[in-house]
Amino acid sequence: MTTALTRLGVHRIPVPVPFPEAGGPANAYAIEEEGGGIALFDAGIGTREGRDALLAGFGKLGLSLGDVRRIFVSHGHIDHYGYARAAQEASGAPVYAHVRDHDKLTGRDRTRQRLELFGAYLSRLGAPGHLLEHVKVHWQDALRMARPVEHVEPLAAGSILRFRRFSAEVLHLPGHTPGLVCLWAAQARVLFSDDHLLERVSPNPKASRSPRTRRLSRIWIRRAGSGPFPRK
Repeated sequence: MTTALTRLGVHRIPVPVPFPEAGGPANAYAIEEEGGGIALFDAGIGTREGRDALLAGFGKLGLSLGDVRRIFVSHGHIDHYGYARAAQEASGAPVYAHVRDHDKLTGRDRTRQRLELFGAYLSRLGAPGHLLEHVKVHWQDALRMARPVEHVEPLAAGSILRFRRFSAEVLHLPGHTPGLVCLWAAQARVLFSDDHLLERVSPNPKASRSPRTRRLSRIWIRRAGSGPFPRK
């Protein structure tokens, strides 16, 4: 698969994540752009170790953050967007994500009011009171590992993203987060699945106050050569 990705001008950079429930590193993909430079599909986490891994991956490719032309974020979890703000500042590249995860990237879902609403929701679910203290600590850690992005461009479902050697359709597959997207390169039959599909752990849906996010979307992928896959 690595050789196949390289032929497409795609370079995978694994970025370590400091919490074991992630099931391993998060992948950032440097994708060759038409006219030079690269696009990033996910930017890793904003820790020192995450930064060092991303920059080391760039260095092996003879690249720097200044070569980034566009930044696409698959979903609003800190191990996927945490370094996006720094990459944007270094390159001037716009950041794109699905609108339903914009509040996660911009930090608007981490206000005191949102925390109080989430605490009330946990109480209605029967969660013990001390759990809210754990949530508060987690939110503080999140701000330390992911600087909010000031402006995020919309990444619409069905959009076609054109890169140097292939094009990919944006698939909106909510469940793990409300705005999770995958990229489907139909001609190459490659799916950039981010956390919609995971190797070692379940891509469990997170607790949410919205009934629209209480189940994972389902995706069926037919065997290669059998035509396009249905989705809903």
